[in-house]
Amino acid sequence: MKKYLCFALLVAAGFSFAHAQSLPGTITKIPDQLYRRAALAIVKVIAGDQQHAGAGIIIGKTRNGASVILTTNALVTGFENQLSVQLENQTTATPAQIITPKWRNRDLVLLATRASLPGAPALDYGRSDQLAAGDEAAVLGFPQTSFLSQNAGEIVRNTAAKITLNFAISPGQNGGPLVDRHGRVIGIALAHGQENGEALPIDLVRFVTEDWLRNAPLAESWHEAKNTKHWYSWALGIVLISAAGLAIGMSGVL
Repeated sequence: MKKYLCFALLVAAGFSFAHAQSLPGTITKIPDQLYRRAALAIVKVIAGDQQHAGAGIIIGKTRNGASVILTTNALVTGFENQLSVQLENQTTATPAQIITPKWRNRDLVLLATRASLPGAPALDYGRSDQLAAGDEAAVLGFPQTSFLSQNAGEIVRNTAAKITLNFAISPGQNGGPLVDRHGRVIGIALAHGQENGEALPIDLVRFVTEDWLRNAPLAESWHEAKNTKHWYSWALGIVLISAAGLAIGMSGVL
């Protein structure tokens, strides 16, 4: 009897996993080449509990070992004292916190955590000002799953303030990167529960973060700027990393 019970449980578990891998809509597996980089660059950001979660991009590490993550302010609002981060397929989450209110605006926020995150190059950054309607794009994150996956489709409209997509963005992908067909980050995903997803253009993200101080670089920068031809990518990586390093140094929270 126990043998049959174990068999039934295994079948049920296999069915559940298969169902998760074939979620409805446009949620699909990330291509292997992109996945190998994305899995080292993206974490699940949990605000409150697993029902209110999104994603964030790892941008570096401080000299005292804290990892710094960029995500959306909308994800953390109301849960400032209940934040944690989790790597793909891990069962435990590590506490995280907003560095200081100064490094937070209406759209973006920097988090710091003592989680042992991979010390590897992150995804490259592209330019959002060169995007056009019909260009392929995908949002990476955790759409109600423990594993990293993507929603993919095309860009409908691109302005200096917003990128509109022809596919929805799951709440679990809020704060995750929007990437082009080459795997370069071209935006930060917003989850508005609507059929046409939206993202902040990466050029706008760069412009906003230029107002954040940039005088104390991190011990490690995981932005692989050497593979990016445009100087904009260098600027984005340097600005984000420097701002985060100084913010943590000033706050003394970690």
